[in-house]
Amino acid sequence: MTTGLSQGEFNIDRMCWLAGVSRASYYRHWLDSAPRRAETGLRDLIQKVALGNAHYGYRRIGALLRREGWQVNHKCVLRIMREDNLLCLRTRPFVPATTNSRHGWQVVPNLARGMILSGVNQLWVADITFLHLAEEFAFLAVVLDAFSRRVVGWALDTHLRASLAIEALEMAITDRQPPPGSLVHHSDRGVQYACGAYSELLHLHGIQASMSRVGNPYDNAKAESFLGCVSTLYLQRHHCWVVSMHDVGAGAMQAGRRAIQKAGGGRPGLHQRAPPWNLKGAKSMVSIIRAIPGETGIPEGFPILLDADMAIIEPAFAWLMEHAVVRGRSRAGDTVRTYGEHLYDWFDSLEQSNQGWRDANEGVIAAYRNRMLEAPSPHTGRPYARSTINARVSTVCRFYDWARDHDLVAASPVRRVDQITLGIWQHQSGLLRSAVNRLTVRSAERLPRPLRRDELAGLFKQLDPTARLAAEWALTAGLRRKELCGLSVGLIPDSFAIDPESQPLVGIPLTITKGSKPRTVYPPLRLIDRTNWYIGEVRSAIVRHARGRHPGYRPLDNLLLNAQGVPLSRARLTAKLAAGFAAAGIDGTLHWLRHTFAMSMLVRLQNQARSNPDLNPLKVLQVLMGHASITTTAIYLRCVELHERDLAESLSFLYGEVIPDEG
Repeated sequence: MTTGLSQGEFNIDRMCWLAGVSRASYYRHWLDSAPRRAETGLRDLIQKVALGNAHYGYRRIGALLRREGWQVNHKCVLRIMREDNLLCLRTRPFVPATTNSRHGWQVVPNLARGMILSGVNQLWVADITFLHLAEEFAFLAVVLDAFSRRVVGWALDTHLRASLAIEALEMAITDRQPPPGSLVHHSDRGVQYACGAYSELLHLHGIQASMSRVGNPYDNAKAESFLGCVSTLYLQRHHCWVVSMHDVGAGAMQAGRRAIQKAGGGRPGLHQRAPPWNLKGAKSMVSIIRAIPGETGIPEGFPILLDADMAIIEPAFAWLMEHAVVRGRSRAGDTVRTYGEHLYDWFDSLEQSNQGWRDANEGVIAAYRNRMLEAPSPHTGRPYARSTINARVSTVCRFYDWARDHDLVAASPVRRVDQITLGIWQHQSGLLRSAVNRLTVRSAERLPRPLRRDELAGLFKQLDPTARLAAEWALTAGLRRKELCGLSVGLIPDSFAIDPESQPLVGIPLTITKGSKPRTVYPPLRLIDRTNWYIGEVRSAIVRHARGRHPGYRPLDNLLLNAQGVPLSRARLTAKLAAGFAAAGIDGTLHWLRHTFAMSMLVRLQNQARSNPDLNPLKVLQVLMGHASITTTAIYLRCVELHERDLAESLSFLYGEVIPDEG
């Protein structure tokens, strides 16, 4: 029956009819076989990782796969490894005892249990392990900073005398020089740590001793984990050339830190990934990790910079933490993450140049600025915007000002120059003298312009229903990208109970805003109507399709969903609008819709102020836009003067005659 015809000439209905099967049977067979075909690539990757890392178990392999972007849980990885007989090798050689708890020295209680760390040099952990080399046994003593997981002291020898542990402790004290009374030293109950010489050294430097409970290695889990990585993931994989202790040295320390990094990050509660702004074709020496929920004292998403040795860059951590949590100085999470990206780029440049951050002077920062002026961004391939260059340089200079105030550097490397500005704040107005950074780049001011009526109509034709609704909210209520993605179904009122004559605008209190500051927006009633239509037609269809694919699917309360029923992310929303602007032939972004709202609303408020002298149009617009400073709002005064003709068309497109000018 199929002679002379290719399979592509038949649709599914025709093939099912010719085969004498129902469409339902065909789809059931397809659903049974499709997951197996999709699993082939995953299975192949698991085999490569497991065969290349024989000591990796299913949890560690699962973490590596998720870091590479695979959506897979540990149970799936375990099932595939069992089916393919990919067993984790657990070698159990002779283990000489390194802890002798049966001694007559004093044993102190566990002071480390329950400690909440907020910085370095608060808790050190120490332990000793054996190294099974090809020709001899060696013993390694380490002292780690529990907060940064950095090895601050270590010693290697062929004996287990107390001098081995003392040598590691002396190295740590010399390197860190902790203030007396500020540090707790935790170890097991071994004779090396309980003996008089070790206790006397701790007492001499004002360090409090702490010891684990009897037979409880979990009390010293950080040190145990590090030494396990040194032994299992380094020496056992390189036993062919590690002959004696002279072949180990500091390389084992670096390998242990790399092993911890590869196993899932240096600190509990943190996850690591390649930063999205990584240089193409260049190896980044500084990396960044983000805090996940549940880490006490650290906000979710907080950026933490790690140097080439996978140790926390402590001054950057302290400066960012001050901006994130210190009362009176805290910034929005997005702002702190932006500062983290700026410092990441700065510290990576220093690492690439083998330059210490304390040794940087104005010339080094100027060279960093000139590099961005002369070369395109390796991430985007486009030249750096001058505003981006100024923002990065300003962040670096503020960091050094903070370091000077905290006695981390003798002086700030950047000199300031006086500048006269016009202040229009309520508490301070007129000509103001201020000190500004002399390294900032002069740039021509680019004022925003409103989108014309024809541009708005062309843009909306290119957007899908979800992106169009987001654009309408940005255009008629001035919402930011974060606020658009944070809209929930519960915020949208029933428009049937609202009288359009007496209430043409509807107040909507936002729950997710920039800086988490309360804000109410006032979209027109017809936008509420369109939003309710979207909820009942478009969004409900997305939810139905998602439930058809995944019977256990439960939608969140987010208003904007993507095609898979997942809340629309800010990056995806930006991409949708960027594609719409490009298809409409408009050089603009999502934020241009907010600019158009601001200018259009300012014109209306100015018209109303003619009959109501008590109305301050600029102040009202500041509240509607959610600006922290009125100077940010004042820029629209000049924009209105420049684009008065275009604004008349935009006003008509936005509101028509729904909102009267007088009132």
